[in-house]
Amino acid sequence: MPGPWRFAQSAPGVAPRGLVAGALVVGALVGSGCLLPLPTPAGRAGQLTTPDGQPVARADVIVETVSIMTPPGGAWPGRSVHRFETRTDREGRWRVPGGIALCFGLPLPDAMPLQLDEYTFIAPDERILRRRPDLEAWRPEGDVEPTLRTDWDARPPMSVSILPTFGVMGGAAQTVSGHLGGLLLVGRAAFGLGLRIAAEAGVAGPGASAALVVPYRASEPVFGVELGARYLRPWSNGGSRGWIAPEIALDLSNLRFTLTSLDLGAGDSSSRRPALGIGWGFF
Repeated sequence: MPGPWRFAQSAPGVAPRGLVAGALVVGALVGSGCLLPLPTPAGRAGQLTTPDGQPVARADVIVETVSIMTPPGGAWPGRSVHRFETRTDREGRWRVPGGIALCFGLPLPDAMPLQLDEYTFIAPDERILRRRPDLEAWRPEGDVEPTLRTDWDARPPMSVSILPTFGVMGGAAQTVSGHLGGLLLVGRAAFGLGLRIAAEAGVAGPGASAALVVPYRASEPVFGVELGARYLRPWSNGGSRGWIAPEIALDLSNLRFTLTSLDLGAGDSSSRRPALGIGWGFF
């Protein structure tokens, strides 16, 4: 998710000339494609048993996240993009912590990425079970009645992901600029919390921002709310002092909408004014 384009208040001496250009750039970038955060793999846990319910201990559990064509066909295609291995415990229980990867897609039919997790369970006696829990009805050709079974209903483990943050922004004290940083995201299933830190540089000056991120669906954060602050130190027009202001942001796919309260350096509380922005990138 993106960084902010500032369209409202401009700094003293900085004309809001980024408005039209910014809108055109944002439109071009959003229309050309987008980066989507996808679970790689999705966090899951369960128990491996025999058909009569006996746990299978010390079985190998191999999880391959595969990128497949959309819509999926009737075969068993897929290109592996991630691999994770673990083993079942004495009670046959297994746990796979979730992760997140960025995938590029075009906003066209059949051009958006689709990933599925393929599980392979190998018992000590070499019996094998292979399943894709997100597409259980899709079976490989020649699949026979399995001699192993697993469930997917146990509480998934906590997952920790580190993602890059980057994007473009402008207006409201930054006519045009870009930012680069990182996002630490901790979550379990739909619930999560993140910390976003980024540095920026632009026409008006260098700066930085930090925010607490509350995403919807931590394993696939395409929507989130941020509570943080932004710092800017102008190149000129009072460059001996920096500006710092609270900021809230709404992240929606590859767009980030911001509301910042700027102190433009006049030295009194009346100079603090709201500035709206819109941006493109990832967080």
